[in-house]
Amino acid sequence: MSKFDWTKEKTKFLISLLEGLPHLWDVSQAEYKNRSKRAAAIEQLAEHFSTDSGEIGRKLHNLRTQFNNELRKTRKRKSGQGSSEVYTSKWEFFEVWKYSALKF
Repeated sequence: MSKFDWTKEKTKFLISLLEGLPHLWDVSQAEYKNRSKRAAAIEQLAEHFSTDSGEIGRKLHNLRTQFNNELRKTRKRKSGQGSSEVYTSKWEFFEVWKYSALKF
């Protein structure tokens, strides 16, 4: 299948759907370790977006990686820094994805 076109709206919608599927991102969930349950959820997302599960998996990986990088920057510059040196993420999906911050 050809590369899926991820618009900002589609990405925000995917992130909002993920909030209701914590077994895809919350490592403290028992179901997180259940590969078949995670694969089924990814397949459902793929059907919803009319793409393949590999594309959804890649997008989830990229979002998680970018979020963790941004979160690391904010935490690194928070402690012991003056207010002018505090890092504020400019990544457009940071606030939308923030619900998962305590679980990574």
